[in-house]
Amino acid sequence: MLEADINHLAILASAIVSMAIGAVWYSPFIFGKIWMAQSGLRPEDMKGKGRAMTIAAVSALVAAYVLAHFMALLDVQSLNRGLAVAFQVWLGFVATVMALEMGFGGKSLKAYLIEAGNQLASFLAMGAILSVWR
Repeated sequence: MLEADINHLAILASAIVSMAIGAVWYSPFIFGKIWMAQSGLRPEDMKGKGRAMTIAAVSALVAAYVLAHFMALLDVQSLNRGLAVAFQVWLGFVATVMALEMGFGGKSLKAYLIEAGNQLASFLAMGAILSVWR
């Protein structure tokens, strides 16, 4: 990987915030019930998801680490630029790959929008943190 001066505490904070956003996003009070219905899941299907949560946490750390590298290499030094880079990364790499899952994996548009929306909120939060906490 290219050398870049990155803040590892900001990466950790970004990953934690991403996980918190997901916890709220998929709660029964926001999109959890709709997402489960669209995904063909029942509440009892969500029990014992420790492995999935571990994968989500590692994925959040990797995403924050790579985003931090992009931002350092692009010399992002403002909140607006941080949000713009995070949005472009989400649009180019996350939303498009997730759209393939919708197309080939048979996910509904509603499930895609909920999942992609969660990722957008997470990437924007990470972009904000990584751009201001250098």
